[in-house]
Amino acid sequence: MGASNSRDIRTEGGENVRIKYGAASMQGLGPKMEDAYAAAPDLDHTTSFFGIYDGHGGAEVALLCARLFHIELQVHPNYQSNLNNAIRSVFSRMDQVLRQSNTWRELVSPTDGRNWIQHVICPIANPWYCTEETPYIPPQSTGSTASVAVTRGNQVIVGNVGDSHCVASRNDQAIQLSTGHKPYHQNERQRIQAAGGVYDIDNNVVIERGQLAGFSFLEGMLTTSRAERLV
Repeated sequence: MGASNSRDIRTEGGENVRIKYGAASMQGLGPKMEDAYAAAPDLDHTTSFFGIYDGHGGAEVALLCARLFHIELQVHPNYQSNLNNAIRSVFSRMDQVLRQSNTWRELVSPTDGRNWIQHVICPIANPWYCTEETPYIPPQSTGSTASVAVTRGNQVIVGNVGDSHCVASRNDQAIQLSTGHKPYHQNERQRIQAAGGVYDIDNNVVIERGQLAGFSFLEGMLTTSRAERLV
């Protein structure tokens, strides 16, 4: 995840009766680490979960996905009966969490936004001092890709949003298991247009359902068209 940089390198590994795994992340050339991952080899007695989340414009959404995606998956009504459908639904669920209210930030960085004066004065004698909460606005310039692999029995189910990838190795050969969501790919462009969206080539933006849905630049090109609440 990201280019090699000694400023922020994290590794972990483990195993159980079904699987052995290792994970590593390295900060890229940016000033801060914006990626996250989750490894839950014992999601239940037959299921293991692994996810990579490549943050854009900050680490918050990537951290939220790393902490919540597999939890939401485990409690989904179709988790036991239709794992494939459950995984699909949780991708949408992450976006819903980000749209609903500011409470998701507590999972990422548990704090209370009020200072000590507001804590003390507001409830006792000076309600006029309390500032009213402004209406919640979902993240406007930050987001994350999401690439997950779930094993159950002899099955591996892969899902992704954005341009992170799942790759399998078999007999020293790399096998790509996922397809990146690039707006200049014909299938992805057709999906955007079928949903009533607009791919504005001149301005490098994707607009879906009347809202800006994606923009990320690399040498002047839009690099990904899907993300967990990217813009």
